[in-house]
Amino acid sequence: MENIFLQGIKTPQKVLVFGDYRIYSDFETFKEYKLGDTSGRALASFIKRDGQQEETSPLVAEFITDIDAEKLDEYNQSFLKKLSKKMNVELNEEINSLQDIADKVGGDLDDFKDYTFIGIDESSLLNVRAYDLEEAESLYTELAKLTPFDNKGLLKFSKVFGLPFGVSEDVVDWGQFETNETPVTIPVALLTRFHSELMYYRYLFDMFKNVKLQNIEELKRREDQAAKEVYELLKKMAEDVADKTGTTISGFPDMETGIENLRKNKIGSSSGEKLLLMEKQTLASRLYGGKKKLQIELDFDHGKFVPKIYFFDLFEYAYFQIMTALVNDAELRECEYCGHVFEVTYEGRRFCPPLPFRKRSSCEMAYNNKRRKENAEENK
Repeated sequence: MENIFLQGIKTPQKVLVFGDYRIYSDFETFKEYKLGDTSGRALASFIKRDGQQEETSPLVAEFITDIDAEKLDEYNQSFLKKLSKKMNVELNEEINSLQDIADKVGGDLDDFKDYTFIGIDESSLLNVRAYDLEEAESLYTELAKLTPFDNKGLLKFSKVFGLPFGVSEDVVDWGQFETNETPVTIPVALLTRFHSELMYYRYLFDMFKNVKLQNIEELKRREDQAAKEVYELLKKMAEDVADKTGTTISGFPDMETGIENLRKNKIGSSSGEKLLLMEKQTLASRLYGGKKKLQIELDFDHGKFVPKIYFFDLFEYAYFQIMTALVNDAELRECEYCGHVFEVTYEGRRFCPPLPFRKRSSCEMAYNNKRRKENAEENK
């Protein structure tokens, strides 16, 4: 009998999605809100403490450099500048500063508010919906579509799935949603924390995608880039040493030979099989970022013992979905409309799965509408 990872597991939680979300540049307006049993003032203190205790995830320079700085608005320019003061970058086991990237973007650091955040307001409580977390089969692939620093995209995503990450606090009577289990309820999130979490998630998801699609070309490109950067760094260090000693790099033949051997032998030297193995090992060691822990309990349901699992936010569940997809060897396929990957749950699926509260795939409907318009134009 085939062994399916955590077969029969129950994910009993619901996710609460509020009627609206907005970006706040300070706490003053938010403090006046009355939000169920808590208040805007209480939530403001929670998120301020969250920022003061911030432990940022490692970021990936390779991904950040793909961001088009010219497309960032003034707010996000300042945001990236602020991040450069607070975070380090992890790339090929070397730690680099974000400052060079931030300098390309510009922006006045003094204009950036320390606690800019996304959250709900009082009117959001008038229209709260809930969906079953275990039915959000497209969550982990949809989350990977988000772009760091794109707050409009985050707002759009949150109106469908709920805020993925932030301060968890009860602001509504969740008993009205016919559940005895504590739902995922996130009314507010500090943007610096969210975007750092998203960047790390995108980094791991790209690694996951490379493994599942066996994208050897991308792995070779990344290895070449890393080797070239190390070569240039070592060469510069050697030249600095030579300059300080009043000679040239040729005066250190062993060093010069070693650096040139690195350039000749390391760039493009690994086989595809070896690169894929290294990618799998790295993914396995970093998937939960060293801090995400599964909360599993035992339940007795319909005469059987079954595991029951809980999550604090949507990132945790998305990581769990990635882990499950890896262990169960799920198939990934590119959507014929948006081009992003999705998990194939039945053979004929060609588009991203339906989103919560929707019965049909948004990508499939958009694809069909596009085809109808094209056919109409051809028949004119």
